[in-house]
Amino acid sequence: MSECIYDPSLSRRFPPRHAQRTFEWHDTGTVVDKAGLGKLGVLPFETLQQILVDTDMRSLIRLQSVCKNMRRAVDTIAEFHTLLRCTPDTIRIMTAAKVDSMIACRELYRVFCRPMCDLCDKPGEYLYLLACHRLCFHCLRSNPRYRPLRPMEAVHQFDFPVWQLPSLPMLQVPKYSPKARYRRHWGWTNTTGWRLIDREVALRHSMIASRRSSVCIGSAVSSKLSMIRQSGAPKTRERLLRYYKTPSHQVAFSASVLFPYYDEGTGWVCKPCVRHVRTPDL
Repeated sequence: MSECIYDPSLSRRFPPRHAQRTFEWHDTGTVVDKAGLGKLGVLPFETLQQILVDTDMRSLIRLQSVCKNMRRAVDTIAEFHTLLRCTPDTIRIMTAAKVDSMIACRELYRVFCRPMCDLCDKPGEYLYLLACHRLCFHCLRSNPRYRPLRPMEAVHQFDFPVWQLPSLPMLQVPKYSPKARYRRHWGWTNTTGWRLIDREVALRHSMIASRRSSVCIGSAVSSKLSMIRQSGAPKTRERLLRYYKTPSHQVAFSASVLFPYYDEGTGWVCKPCVRHVRTPDL
């Protein structure tokens, strides 16, 4: 993980831990006792591994504390073992941002082994946590699709009831660690505590809940926006119009983290390099 103080992502909030953790690796043949696995004990270990590798990261970490045999069964997953060994800071940030239950182990490992950006052919330094996409600095900053919304912004821009907000997956921006708090540049907005919703998730939820297409939702929002602009109360109009603005690109970095690249053939881990950001115009 980079220690650059100009990095605008969540990695700047959590300094890397230099202490090396030891992980115990278990081969499939060493796990012979299925006691404590419950109903999963009737499955062959090959089938059990395929089930566990599609489980989210939070559930896998919790399964390690169930019993000794369950811990050994989880430790036989090569993808999970590699992620714990090579990306401990990323998993720590995912847990603090409460998105570790939204990302499956197989999906995260697939992005871990792919160095290029999902939108272009440039190396991707960042992992957009709300969609588990690897992106370069330019795509993350310029593409409006990766600008998540705050809860009330999602309600107004996609026209669905407020009571449906708890059903949407959200990222909560963690606060700065004590060691990194003094590094915070005063030119950046402090997004600590913000809850962010992925734009595509909010649109898809609105389409399913209202049984309307994206065109119908857009026309409904446009008509509501025109009514607000024609209202006579300036303060009310100004207060409501801010929910319809496209968020700043800082929220994209507030939902992203620096993510290294793993070469399966050599076992080499390439750490991302921050060489773009020098001005605090976020």
